[in-house]
Amino acid sequence: MRTLFIGDSHGNALFIRRALDVAKKSGCKLCIQVGDFGFWPKSGFATAMDALLKEVKMPMWVIDGNHDYMIEAYTFLSEDVFSMEPGIHYIPRGSVTEINGVKLGFMGGAVSVDQGSRTIGKSWWAEEIMNMDDLEMCRTNGSVDIWITHDAVEMPPNKRPIDFGYKVNQAIKSQRYMMQQAYDITRPKFHIHGHWHYRYSCDGKWGRVQGLDFEDDSALFIVELWKGNY
Repeated sequence: MRTLFIGDSHGNALFIRRALDVAKKSGCKLCIQVGDFGFWPKSGFATAMDALLKEVKMPMWVIDGNHDYMIEAYTFLSEDVFSMEPGIHYIPRGSVTEINGVKLGFMGGAVSVDQGSRTIGKSWWAEEIMNMDDLEMCRTNGSVDIWITHDAVEMPPNKRPIDFGYKVNQAIKSQRYMMQQAYDITRPKFHIHGHWHYRYSCDGKWGRVQGLDFEDDSALFIVELWKGNY
């Protein structure tokens, strides 16, 4: 199954429309968005995009990013989270499914480094980072072929560490510990993520790592899932 992976969209409707156009022209049957989609209190963006996806007859699976409001995301949680029905389908952290013999794992969450300019409970949420329950889900489900996450496990190549202040630095440290633990449990042959707004490809500990950019064509990446390979 030809699948389009989509980087951070941040509620940008024009970008999602462009992504769907690429998906249709490329013969994709599924879109997977890697977080910071645009689940935001009372914005209406997610509802509008759900309607658009139903109009173009395309399913989109979405994980949560650090700038997504979880309560809003859960409104799109159907009984069958991996539905191929057109529309948005929110995929909870730690979920696993299989497509044409390829095992996919999902993990949302990351740290908002701009917390100082936001209001907790209104424009950022403490639940944004991974927790022990998320990690336990990884242990339960085991290894995967492709791991789809919002955050990276390590600093992307050519990116230098930045001092965000003690509070944010500690949150990043906790998040990175969780991500590294989950990565060693899932042992993905291929890891696809967003969050860093930077497109790159490199070798990781267990396999290839693909970072996606945001809100333009460098945030789009097509993968063919077929007969246990990709």
